[in-house]
Amino acid sequence: MHAPVRMSADDLASIVGDIERWLAQRVGPLTEEARQANRLAELAITDSTITTVPDLAQALGVSTRTVNRLTTKVRRPVALRDDPPPAPSGSSGMDS
Repeated sequence: MHAPVRMSADDLASIVGDIERWLAQRVGPLTEEARQANRLAELAITDSTITTVPDLAQALGVSTRTVNRLTTKVRRPVALRDDPPPAPSGSSGMDS
């Protein structure tokens, strides 16, 4: 039922940009704390030498308390509709 879709890296970058703008309009731009949390997640996932919270804190240049705070802070959820309205013809369906 679903045909494979081939995309170039440029197509993917464009789609990611559309989604980032759409989310920013709804929840606001990333704060410095959010950027730090993203970096924390990236390091935890990609750096196999990081095996403890102190390792992660050192890699980020922050205290272990800051790592704890970044990983436990409650964030406002972003709800996406289960039944999004159909996109107008010739549109990606996201506000630009």
